[in-house]
Amino acid sequence: MNTKQSFIEVPFPMRAFLAQLLFCRIESVVWSPSQFWTAYRIQLLEKCWQQDQQETIKFLEQCWHNS
Repeated sequence: MNTKQSFIEVPFPMRAFLAQLLFCRIESVVWSPSQFWTAYRIQLLEKCWQQDQQETIKFLEQCWHNS
């Protein structure tokens, strides 16, 4: 069985990496680009998950009101 997985490639967020080094005083600075990249991808996934959940809830509420 030949399965192909599709995924979205996100380029390294160089601007966000440099901005956290220069301007962020609230959160701790991540000096390692690989650790920053991992944390950034996790935050992106969490943001997408929350957005998807909100859209699903809205859809289910519309279905409930239409029935």
